[in-house]
Amino acid sequence: MLQNFEDLENSSSKAALWLLIGKDLMSSRILRNIPKSLWGQTVVMVVILAIVLAVLRAFTSQHYFMGTVTVCYGFVIGWFAGWMAKQRQTSL
Repeated sequence: MLQNFEDLENSSSKAALWLLIGKDLMSSRILRNIPKSLWGQTVVMVVILAIVLAVLRAFTSQHYFMGTVTVCYGFVIGWFAGWMAKQRQTSL
């Protein structure tokens, strides 16, 4: 990793350097700190769904947006059902 960083630092492409830094941050810091609890992972999921819905609200029609909201409701219900099944499985 350090050799790649030094090579990119010496090159003229600052965009490639920033991409390498971003990739390193995503793989080492953020992914390791995602909580393993139900509520920690639920918060991450809800934030991602909110971002997706905000983008769709801005760039699509009301019809497609409401369809996506319905799919998201189903996804959230499935999310909690999966967690309950996992808890039941570990308690048996």
